[in-house]
Amino acid sequence: MAMAVYFPPNKALYVDQPAVTAFPFTMACWFIAYSYGNNRPCVWVGDKTNDDYNCHMEARAGGEHLYRVRVSKHTISTPRSSHPFPYTEDIWQHAVGVFDGPNSVLGYLNGVAGDENTDTSGVPAGYNRTALGCRMGLTPYYGGNKDLAEVAIWHRPLESWEADILANRHSPLFLLDGLKHYWPLGGRFGQHYRDIVGGYDLSEWGGAPEWTAHPPGIIYPDDPQLGAYRVQE
Repeated sequence: MAMAVYFPPNKALYVDQPAVTAFPFTMACWFIAYSYGNNRPCVWVGDKTNDDYNCHMEARAGGEHLYRVRVSKHTISTPRSSHPFPYTEDIWQHAVGVFDGPNSVLGYLNGVAGDENTDTSGVPAGYNRTALGCRMGLTPYYGGNKDLAEVAIWHRPLESWEADILANRHSPLFLLDGLKHYWPLGGRFGQHYRDIVGGYDLSEWGGAPEWTAHPPGIIYPDDPQLGAYRVQE
């Protein structure tokens, strides 16, 4: 069975390497936010010694932006975020966060763009950690229960048609331009935490998360160029 990763509370995956060091960039993933959870961090890149220097994307379940996917850039205490329409709990949804330079943050939910927010503060200087399932600065915040799969980061802003392609179940490997990191977390590539593009393989934090069913119907290229990591047929 193709698998994805289920994150119970207090468990995460991480690598002490920054997936991004400059704008622009894009992060994307499939997620399930379960109805018995709190805010669910999905993808986070930032400074492991500071709670206030990071860029992240999460499914909100409390406070402002309730039941929205929020894309945030934190610099000191100033978040800038964007959120599309409400997501649906307990089913697979697709999220994209576009950080188009220091003055633009834009989120997509299932290929539909939300409101763009702008500011002129902050760059990803000093970033030293990448995490899935947790806001992982000085004080880790895990949030509630969620599944994650098909996590990817590009060192460029994706366009709206590209967000739509991903939401229509195409693998990030169809968008190779600027693709720097890709953690399938199951699917066609087997049950592991490897970054099959950039080599930033993940480690467990708080113990092993659980494996669960992958998003159905993910489409992969016939012959992806994966170097040492071969497709498991």
